[in-house]
Amino acid sequence: MKRQFFYIAAAVLLFSIFLYASRGPNISNALKKIILPELEAATGRKFIAQQIYINLFPLFAEIKGLKSFDDNGERILEIQRVKGYIGLSGLLQKKLFINRLVIVNPIIDANKKGIDEISANVKKYLEQEPKTPFKVEVRSVTLNEAELSYRDTDYKLLLGDLHADVTITRDPKFIVSSSRVVFDRKGLNEAKGSLDTVFFLRGPLIDLKKLKITADKSGVFTSGSLETKGLTGKFLSEATIYLDSVKKIFGLKKNGAGQLTVKGSIGLDGLKSGFDSVFVDMKINGDLFLETLMELLKVKERIAGHISVDGHVKGPLNKLHAEGKAELDKGDLFGVPIERLNCNILYHDGAMRFLGGHGRVLQGNAVAEGMIRLPVVNYFEVRVKASDVSSNGLLRLIGLDHVLPEGKINGTLSTAGSDFDPVGEFSYRNTIAGRDVLGRVREGGSRFNMKGNIIYFDNLSFGTDKSGLLASGSVNLNNNTLSFQGTGETKDVGDLLFPYFAALSGPARFSHIVSGSLNNPDIDFHFDSQRTIFSTNGVGTAAIVNHKVFVFDTVSGDLDYRKDRLKVKHFSAISEHEGINASGTVLFPRAVSLFDLKNPVFNLSLSLRNADIKTLSSMFSNKLTISGVLNTDFNLSGGLTAIKLSGEVHGKDMTIADKYAL
Repeated sequence: MKRQFFYIAAAVLLFSIFLYASRGPNISNALKKIILPELEAATGRKFIAQQIYINLFPLFAEIKGLKSFDDNGERILEIQRVKGYIGLSGLLQKKLFINRLVIVNPIIDANKKGIDEISANVKKYLEQEPKTPFKVEVRSVTLNEAELSYRDTDYKLLLGDLHADVTITRDPKFIVSSSRVVFDRKGLNEAKGSLDTVFFLRGPLIDLKKLKITADKSGVFTSGSLETKGLTGKFLSEATIYLDSVKKIFGLKKNGAGQLTVKGSIGLDGLKSGFDSVFVDMKINGDLFLETLMELLKVKERIAGHISVDGHVKGPLNKLHAEGKAELDKGDLFGVPIERLNCNILYHDGAMRFLGGHGRVLQGNAVAEGMIRLPVVNYFEVRVKASDVSSNGLLRLIGLDHVLPEGKINGTLSTAGSDFDPVGEFSYRNTIAGRDVLGRVREGGSRFNMKGNIIYFDNLSFGTDKSGLLASGSVNLNNNTLSFQGTGETKDVGDLLFPYFAALSGPARFSHIVSGSLNNPDIDFHFDSQRTIFSTNGVGTAAIVNHKVFVFDTVSGDLDYRKDRLKVKHFSAISEHEGINASGTVLFPRAVSLFDLKNPVFNLSLSLRNADIKTLSSMFSNKLTISGVLNTDFNLSGGLTAIKLSGEVHGKDMTIADKYAL
């Protein structure tokens, strides 16, 4: 009895001494000598601690101010407090249970090299025989207010305000959340979001109950399982991606509105390797602006518009197959405005194809197909067949709107390669008649091809009821110039001049060279005419001269014309006995378009040879008869209402009133 009392008294005394000393510096230093070397041996890194002590009621051990450094003295770990609640129920089995390990405010700064080195050290440490007779088992771990920073070669990941609860049982359970996730990759802007996940480890199986990742308004939700030995599993995923989020991350400047919803499954097959081992079966629907996608893919061609998609993607990642439907609204494809376009989408072998497209283009209809190579857009194809398209809208694309009256165009266009260099053909028909020769053009057409932003036209033709033109040449969209040459023929030259000048009629042939600015081209042409008729009524001076008609056997000329000026380099009109030659300029100061010839201002030098004086004098008066032959050189100047003539007159065999000879 006395012995038992002695043992109890001794135990109480020792317990009291231990209770007093457990928080003292001696115990702390002793524990440091035991615990810190073990941590260093396990990780291969240096550790220091501010204080380590043991509390008896409740029984726990706590480390304050724990820090770790790499070989260069850089901090890789700093923990405010580590507290382990100890259970003694396993002492008889030589087990020391840590029922709950609480880690408060840890800051971890790691990189791939450091993680690999520590992992190798831990594996080596665990393979060694333990130095203590007790086996330590941790039953749960709680992480509070943690901050984890991981750096690799070209990116950095930060998990801030990180919380984790790990229950270590037969099937360990993990609950992890971070309200401040920052991903920073070289060449991109920071992506900020959050993370929330719950999963179990059931032997070799990862049972993912929830994984939610958000960035701005966008988010991904996933659940499923993965067998780690064979890397086989399946996950159900749903993601909503707002284009505003993509725009912020990639620093895009163009319209970023729209969203895409992706819903389906992702499978892993460990018997296969690489991208071949990942299978997807997803439904995709949503809307976006093409200019955002093209900016993301670094496509410089003009492709824009609001597009809605509804489709299905399935297959391994390296052999994805996708089908769906798309609708483009208020688009712009390579500079062509699209009112509306519906088409089917097919993706296979890295090519996105747009099939069976039907839409409204420039107030007309179009059937279109295309293909674009992904993910690197270095090749695309486009084929379009258009009918009843607005001619004015189409010509506006190359700066030639209002050259021809409004009409309808039918044609085809196709291109293939890394640049938009289309080839095709078109036909034109007039739907609104005009006053001048351009307004009387009934039809036209040409083959064309484009290279380096220059459009080449082959066998370009235009025709009125009486006239026709053939030409070949090009329009340079880089500097808004054109260059054409060709020939033409008319049954009546008046068709080319009416209503501005109606004095001439008769057939003519001509050749021409057109060059210079699209807004005011220079037209250099030569013409030849047989049996040309000149009527004074067509000059518009009926109040000044009497009606007379002159017939010329041949007429030829070399002229240079632009919108506001006609330069007569050479003009010759010859009849059986008479001849007329002219040179000089005619200005059209009020012209607003090509061939607007109203209100001319003359500055011409004219020469008449062997002219019939009787015919000329009768133009002004029938009261006095003068006959004979006239040779004269004179200048004609001024407008139609104020014509001025000056020069020399030479006559021979002249008779006045059929009586008086001069």
